[in-house]
Amino acid sequence: MSAARPVTLSRYSFEAFNITEMASAWNPSAPNRPRPYPETFENIDDAVRCGMSAGHKGKLLIVERDSFTGASTMHIYAIRKKSQGVKRYHAYETRTIHDEYAEKVVSFVWPGDAA
Repeated sequence: MSAARPVTLSRYSFEAFNITEMASAWNPSAPNRPRPYPETFENIDDAVRCGMSAGHKGKLLIVERDSFTGASTMHIYAIRKKSQGVKRYHAYETRTIHDEYAEKVVSFVWPGDAA
């Protein structure tokens, strides 16, 4: 018989969704639906870091779930470029690269069933 392993219980979990507002090639009048990232994160910084792949002018939805109360907090971020570019040399040419950052737009709480 094996010994029981301790399990760490985390109260909050974070899910990331890419909500880039672009029309698809098949239906130009309809925006894309939110696309979830395949993993669940333990903190909001990791979720935002993964969601930065949405690219410039993209939107990012982070859903924070409280497993004790059942409440969800939704955070919406916009991916922006820094105004000052940095010149970087790569593959025999110099390019101006603009670093990107996530700017928080709004957060709102969705109450759980346990309230």
